[in-house]
Amino acid sequence: MEFRESSGNVFLDLGFPEEEGEDLLRRSQYMRRILEYIRHHGLDQTEAATRLGLSPSEVSALLQGHIDRLTTPRLAAAMEYAQLATPHTPRSSSDLPPGGADPDDGGA
Repeated sequence: MEFRESSGNVFLDLGFPEEEGEDLLRRSQYMRRILEYIRHHGLDQTEAATRLGLSPSEVSALLQGHIDRLTTPRLAAAMEYAQLATPHTPRSSSDLPPGGADPDDGGA
């Protein structure tokens, strides 16, 4: 059996073209972050849709892992709507709402 070292991007390792592989990785990171937010706050699909600015069908696709049904800009917009930092744009203190509480940290 032959082993290859990973490039750090499973989609590139699977043979996707570079641009598509990078987009798929970014989408999967955004989806994971949004799913963590939904689980952390114990949201049902309706409440998640409201908090993320998504339709219930988009939330359903997200929960089922349908990466092909949500675009990177749509996921980024949902993260912005919920005031979540994206993996490529770390949240700074100036991004926090008044009072400095991060809405995705449980209010602690």
